[in-house]
Formats: sequence, structure tokens, C-alpha cells
Amino acid sequence: MFGLLLAVAALVWLFWPASAPEVAAPSSQGDAEEVGTPQEREPGRPLPTVRNNPQPKRGPEALGVFIRRVDSGVAAAAPLPPAPDAGAARRAEAPHDPSPANETTGIVQAYKGALEGRLRTTRTVPPAAPIRNGADPVCARFGPIAPPAASIDGGFVGNGLVMLLTPGQQFPVPDEPLIIEQRGCQYQPRVAAVIRGQKIQIRNEDGTLHNIHAYASAKTLFNRAQPPGSTPVEAVLDAGVRMATFKCDVHPWMASYVFPTGNPFFAVSDASGHFRIEGVPPGRYTLIYWHELLDFEAAPVEVVEGKTTHLDLLFRFR
Repeated sequence: MFGLLLAVAALVWLFWPASAPEVAAPSSQGDAEEVGTPQEREPGRPLPTVRNNPQPKRGPEALGVFIRRVDSGVAAAAPLPPAPDAGAARRAEAPHDPSPANETTGIVQAYKGALEGRLRTTRTVPPAAPIRNGADPVCARFGPIAPPAASIDGGFVGNGLVMLLTPGQQFPVPDEPLIIEQRGCQYQPRVAAVIRGQKIQIRNEDGTLHNIHAYASAKTLFNRAQPPGSTPVEAVLDAGVRMATFKCDVHPWMASYVFPTGNPFFAVSDASGHFRIEGVPPGRYTLIYWHELLDFEAAPVEVVEGKTTHLDLLFRFR
């Protein structure tokens, strides 16, 4: 009898289910959560992050989520201050036009704060072979096209977008459209920004057929053929778009990236990684910088009236 009890106890011990390990609830902030605010961090240094996943999802969708968080106040960013006396004095000398465009232009012209710096990366970007475009005889005349990796040279990042976020602020829409040309079987410029509501005009300057296939993430915004000599195509991006990609299905290497924003405080870095943004009101802001091969980073910055804030912005995520 005693032996039977021991046998039953052994069987229970062997087959009794072990207690499940405790699993932490997923963060409501997604794969990466910003630590600190632009007011708490040293200006010009990227925001530290706590990563729940060593390779969290990034890209256009994550960038859009981050910008929406700043716009909604979840991620902190300071509002624009009122215009300085110098701007008011300048406007008082001329006939007063109460239109928002005049008021905003006066504000931008009145401020003397600026941001200047370079975009860098410590990541080794493998060299890529030139893009071969010989299948189209018109494109072949332009010779091989430099790949996107060619914009990163010696650790300095060209063709990178730098822009300030100003939640709750919508500057007047310029009358002039952003012009994107299909020239040399490339979209030019490759990277740009517009104020939300601003027209984008795409022109075909090549003697071959292109088409304009615009995406927001994986969603098609529009898709239009553009034969040589045709009239320019104009479009305004939807209010919810945070980044639009323009492709040509005929020539798949062609791409242009356009970022709608609420203000004119943005720049694209040159071949040496240098950028400069002028006319910025004093205050503390969240700054975004992006490159198609390096994704995006965020940094808190502070602008002082009459001075240039120098920044050394490092891509470090990938």
C-alpha cells in the first residue's frame, strides 16, 4: 500500500503543469518610449530611449506616430512665443495688412535665431553599385545613376531632412508650389518638405514616359501617367499624411520623399551633411532628422534670439 502511494505521488509530480512565467504587459507606447522631454534634455543631443525590442519597428509609420504624439501633446514640445518688438515695429512702418500671411511673414522675418549643424552617422553603410538604367534608351543617355548610399560619405549624411515640430501652429500656405522635376530619369529634389496644404507640382522634363505613383506608407494616394511634353501634375497631400513617397513604376529606382509640416522651419542637408534653418523664434522644440537609409531620430533643441544654435546630430538607431 505504501509503495502504491509513492508511485501515485511520483506520477503527480512528473505530470503536474508548471506555473506559467509572469509576462510583462506590453507598453502602450509601442516598441520604444522616449525618456525625458525637450525641456529636460541637453539641447542638441538625441533623446535617450528605452527599447522593449532590440529591433523595434521603424520607418514612415513610426515617424508618423511620433509626430502625431508631439502634435497631441503626448511628447512634449514648446509652443511658439509671441513676435518680438522688432517685428512689430517693422510692420508698423508699412500699411497694415491684417491677413494671417502678412502676420506670419513678419514673425519669421523678425526673428534672428537659427539652427546650424551637420548630420553624421557612425554606421558603416556598404557601398552600392551605380543604378543601371540602360533598359530605357532615353535614361541610358544620362549614364549610371548614383545610388542613395552615395549621399553618405565619410560619416556625413547628405539628403537628410531636418525639421522642427511646432504643435498647434499652422503657418499660412505659400502660393508657390513645391516643384518636383523628373529630370535625368530621377526625381529632383529627392527629399523635400511642404507646409500642409501647399501644392506640389510634378513636371516631366525627360523625353520618355514616367508615371507618378504617390504613397503614404503602403496606401496609394494617386497614380497618374505623365508622357513627355504633358502638362504638370498638381496635387495637395491629405491632412493626415506625414510622409509621402513618389515613385515611377516605369523606372523603379526613381523616388522622392516629401514631408508635410505646419511651419517653414526645415532644411535638407547638403553633400557634406551641413544644414541651416533661419528665422526661428526663441524657445525649446522637438527636432526630427531623417534619411532614407538611416530612418529618423528626435532631439530636443533650444533656440536663442539673435544667436545660432550649433548642432551635431548623429544617426545611431540602426
